Amino acid sequence: MKSIHTLQALILAVALVPAAAQAQTGPGMMLVPYPAQANFEGSAEAIVFGSANTNFGNNFDLTIYQAEGRVYFNHEYYDEAVTVGGGFVHLGIESNDPRVPEPLTDVAAEIGTKLGTWDEYDIFATGGVGYAGDSSLNDGDALYFTGNLFGVTELSDTETFVIGINFDGNRVIWQDIPLPLIAYTERVSDTFSYTVGLPFASLRWQPEENLVITADSGLTARVEYTAQEGVILYGTYENVMETFHVQNAKNTRWFFQQQRVEGGVIWVPAENISVFAGGGFAFETEFETGWDIRDTNTIVDISDEAYIRFGVDVWTD
Repeated sequence: MKSIHTLQALILAVALVPAAAQAQTGPGMMLVPYPAQANFEGSAEAIVFGSANTNFGNNFDLTIYQAEGRVYFNHEYYDEAVTVGGGFVHLGIESNDPRVPEPLTDVAAEIGTKLGTWDEYDIFATGGVGYAGDSSLNDGDALYFTGNLFGVTELSDTETFVIGINFDGNRVIWQDIPLPLIAYTERVSDTFSYTVGLPFASLRWQPEENLVITADSGLTARVEYTAQEGVILYGTYENVMETFHVQNAKNTRWFFQQQRVEGGVIWVPAENISVFAGGGFAFETEFETGWDIRDTNTIVDISDEAYIRFGVDVWTD
């Protein structure tokens, strides 16, 4: 077996977790390759929506704050390297509609490392804990745990296979049981690669040197165009779902759902920082409650509104 001495093959781990979870917990946050030789990367952003109304005619204001980061320890020794990461999502909600929840927060931390080698697989594990619920952080039932155990092998110079199990106590569906992870990735050429598997699939296509298109089965698509050195234009479509425990309600969670289309610009003033700003339109926004996404009740719908997004990405050696 050819040892996977970089974490490039673990890009597949991203494909094993739905898009909404990637920013919070899971193998993607822990083990996706870092930019260049960086051993730290982090990002923070804010999404500010225009004043909206509920379907009952009440006011509704929303600002979403998101941040995530990870540190790669002991990276000089691949077999002993450890990654520690964390994520934060806060829904800053203001409304005079009693059906709308109070501000909600999801914060999580996770650690990942290589356990060893078995047969032709490098074996990795991650484990973590999170809180998704009322922003007062005093709801013990909002605590959840995450864990992943998976093996990665290179089938050829262009093919990688991942198999394992995933547990996420805040998953949108079947959050109380482990689920299988299976993914096959092929780099067809320098400009096209894809992943197929359970429960996720994705592709990356670079039809021109300055144009990159990505999409995944979480119904997210992105186009980036490098207009000039250090300036990238982007457009996205996102299907967003966040989950939070409902305080004082057993086995019930809030589901925040929203679709967005957006365009903006990324400025890269230095090799270890980028700043981005954009604007878009949010639609099909609603709050539902239920055990998981298979059986929910819509509590309130929110009017379609424009928004702005701005943030920063940083990484260091």
